[in-house]
Amino acid sequence: MTKPQKLVALLVFLLILGLLLPYVDQFAYPAASAYSDVTISHYPNLLFLQRSLAGGSIPLWSNTILSGYPFAANPLSGMWYPPLWLALIFQGATGLNVVVALHLLLGAYGMLLFLQEEGLPYEIALLGGAAFQLMPKVQAHFAAGHITMVCAVMWTPWLLWILKRYGGKRGYRAVVLSGIILGLTALMDLRWAAYAGALWAAYSGWLFAERVWGDWKKDAAGFWKAAFGWCLKTGIAVLLALGIAAPQFLPLMAFSSLTTRNLLTSADNLSFALPLERLISLLFPDMGGYAEFVIYPGAVMLLLFVGVLLDRKIWKNKAFWFTALAASGMYALGDVVVLNRLIARLPGFSLLRVPSRALFISNLAMIVIACEALTGIFRKSMPSEKEKKVRILSAAVVVVAAVMLSIGLWIMVGEIPFEMVYGSAVLVAAFVLLVLLVQGVLKGQAGIAVLIALLVLDFGTVNHSSTAFWSFEKAAAQGAEAAAYLAGQEGVFRVYSPSYSLPQHTAALYGLELADGIDPLQLQAYSAYMQAASGVDSSVYSVTIPAFAEGEVSQANKDAVPDAELLGKLNVRYVAAEFDLVAPGLVPIVRFGETRIYENMKAYPRAWVQANGKIQPAELAARQPNQIELRANGPGMVVISEMAYPGWEVKVDGTAAEIETVDGLFRGVKVSTGSHEVEFSFHPGQVYAGCGVGLASWGIAGLYFIFSRRKQRMA
Repeated sequence: MTKPQKLVALLVFLLILGLLLPYVDQFAYPAASAYSDVTISHYPNLLFLQRSLAGGSIPLWSNTILSGYPFAANPLSGMWYPPLWLALIFQGATGLNVVVALHLLLGAYGMLLFLQEEGLPYEIALLGGAAFQLMPKVQAHFAAGHITMVCAVMWTPWLLWILKRYGGKRGYRAVVLSGIILGLTALMDLRWAAYAGALWAAYSGWLFAERVWGDWKKDAAGFWKAAFGWCLKTGIAVLLALGIAAPQFLPLMAFSSLTTRNLLTSADNLSFALPLERLISLLFPDMGGYAEFVIYPGAVMLLLFVGVLLDRKIWKNKAFWFTALAASGMYALGDVVVLNRLIARLPGFSLLRVPSRALFISNLAMIVIACEALTGIFRKSMPSEKEKKVRILSAAVVVVAAVMLSIGLWIMVGEIPFEMVYGSAVLVAAFVLLVLLVQGVLKGQAGIAVLIALLVLDFGTVNHSSTAFWSFEKAAAQGAEAAAYLAGQEGVFRVYSPSYSLPQHTAALYGLELADGIDPLQLQAYSAYMQAASGVDSSVYSVTIPAFAEGEVSQANKDAVPDAELLGKLNVRYVAAEFDLVAPGLVPIVRFGETRIYENMKAYPRAWVQANGKIQPAELAARQPNQIELRANGPGMVVISEMAYPGWEVKVDGTAAEIETVDGLFRGVKVSTGSHEVEFSFHPGQVYAGCGVGLASWGIAGLYFIFSRRKQRMA
């Protein structure tokens, strides 16, 4: 690729990103939802990181939600992925959006390079890069706030490019580069790293088989030697990736074993599979639909793909990608496919849980096949009029089916959803362009330029219609009156809401600590305690505490009766609800709109000394994310309303002591008669070990490139 071509590609991808430029300082939400993970998780975590670093500490523990959890072990913390640190520079949504935009650019350019390495012309590879960058599934996950997933997916073409570019050569360049990219992917999103790693290993094995399989009968010894070498290099790359990802991987493994995620059944692991009825979205975009089930490939890509389904040459040339598309599509269907029920029982699949995310691979495979189909038209390699007719007729069947479905629905119910009208119209437009290309009316770069324009228009329209952008002021207004009132109350306390009256980003803005919370990883002990404290059943896995049944979130738990005493031990002094609460110990004090604020008259202090059935407050002398200092008068058990978790240590008057678990949940330590200085500090061994392994892995990779360059210079 020449320098002018690189500049053109960069300009095209930047212009596409320009569609998001007016919204760079706003939060992305699904068009039909008032919730997004960007404000539920990512922005509060970013704000917590910024404030902690400004206070002089690297936070390994957080008290923002769920009465405390190991922040460094949580994959949504963003602590261990260096590119995400760029977001720390900016305020509000800007930093997160900039990081996503840079990764979209990275993914588009990586796809361009990979398709060129596959032997496709520059112009068609440019189309493929734009299609990958603009995939509606990518945008749907961005709108849903799945920032880590989107950024991790964008590394995938680079894994494929490395294998295609360096995989067949001697040396370990492909091994080291693959390990680095896989490691970075895992640091950003361990869930996608599993999918990306499976695709990478399969493609690596396929390329290896292509190179040596034909010679195994002639030179069996040489074949097995080569096979051993491939296994060795693959293993080294995986080990390097695990080493680089160790700062996230090791703490997460220890954390997840103690969470409710560990209780998921194989059926739970397939619960977010793609429903069969959503396959209609191949034709008609699901604008504003649930991100996990978005599969719209675009009219251009779909017709190019369908047009070559009967082409034996492309089946042979792109057999791997047809296989990848079929395998990922079948896995996305969940328990509809019997084999998936067996796969879901394998260890570690509880961390995946959403089979429909395999559709990213399906979309990538369809782009590769469609671009190969377009290459045949572009290079005029179709040998006969018969082949041209087959492509046109195959595409025509899809277009006619879409139009007839739309007309049929109109006849039956008297109206047609906008998605069907739009899908039919853009399919007709794409079909006309395909006919003009096949017949040679549109040729060369002009034809590709028109296709790119239609693709950008199609995906741009779908993505814009599926996404709503909220200003910082609009997002911050959610629950702001109640949050401002509570933030003005004196002392250290927690707030509990059975109706999500205080969204997590609003609570974070006002510095409030929550006993409830939304996060995929929750300590089993805390979930069991909160079931009794909240009165809300948590026997079925949920990403929220308390769980919310189907229907309106604000009213889902109106019949639950909380236990003020148990909430009180969590230092819950205030309860915020969108409905009336009648529970002993909860006294209504103020109301903001529909939000009622109750004071818990049975609230405990953050720390106390208990002896002989009596309690007295302990003084909070100092408090940081990883360290808490108390002054307490004994004798008795000093209890702090914080989660007991491996890695917490305690000193009494400067001498190490033993932490005891109180009520199955809290940290406590026994003290003798008199006044004592008690210091709890968090020193998680898995984090320190992970950082050590990670630094060593980066050092090994760096040494490889240093010695490799020195060897090249000497040669």
